[in-house]
Amino acid sequence: MRDEILFYGCWRDAEHELWTPGRLRFGGQAALLPADLRPPRLDGRFPPSDRTEQEGRACLHHLDGWTVVAWWDRGVDKRRGSNSALLMRGTHPLSAVLEAAGANFPELLPRFASLVGAAAEATAVSR
Repeated sequence: MRDEILFYGCWRDAEHELWTPGRLRFGGQAALLPADLRPPRLDGRFPPSDRTEQEGRACLHHLDGWTVVAWWDRGVDKRRGSNSALLMRGTHPLSAVLEAAGANFPELLPRFASLVGAAAEATAVSR
């Protein structure tokens, strides 16, 4: 797979999809990802465990050679349960994922630029 970072969430409408840096739907290539990172399994699985779904906090996960940064996100879809994630190949800290995402998804930067790690949850996990 050529793309080293992907965005999962809503871009222009309330449809949650995997997106490449070129604003293309990742779609059929999702089979190249580990099973737990493919939609629909990806949806809502990795944001902070928080009943209030507070925006602005992210969880960092390391899974099957990928880093996932996920957060509750109502930037486009205002419904409860709306979330987004950044998937980056390799093992990276939160800061590196956010930096790469800003370079590859500048239009979405306002939605993730100020994310902070959820204190107890911004750790590597295996599933």
